[in-house]
Formats: sequence, structure tokens, C-alpha cells
Amino acid sequence: MKLNTQKIRDAIKEKGLTIEQAAALMGITRQNLHMILLNQSTVLGRLEDIADPLGLEPAAILLREEENA
Repeated sequence: MKLNTQKIRDAIKEKGLTIEQAAALMGITRQNLHMILLNQSTVLGRLEDIADPLGLEPAAILLREEENA
């Protein structure tokens, strides 16, 4: 299952955060967030850590199967 990285990017932008600031709020490094946004890192165990600081539900940042096709 992949993340909806566009939704994450949009939420970061809407909150006026830099990647560094967003990563700090998520408790991950800037490099880790960068890899997540490139969809090169799967972090299903950290969905809440990523979604909560952005005001999103964890399910909202997952791509549904039909979006993934």
C-alpha cells in the first residue's frame, strides 16, 4: 500500500511548513520525509506520526487500490 504523497505535500503547504519543520513535527528526519514524499519509503507503522501534525486522518494519506492502479 502506498501513501498519497500529494495529499501530504498539500497539507504541508497549507500549514505553511517547510519540509524540515514538517519532519520535525512528525519526529522523523528531513531525509526520511523526502524519501516518503518520493514514495521510496513505506512507513505504514508511522502513519499517525505523519498524519497527526498535518491535521489529517491516517487513512486520508493512504492511496486506495483504485487510485494506485
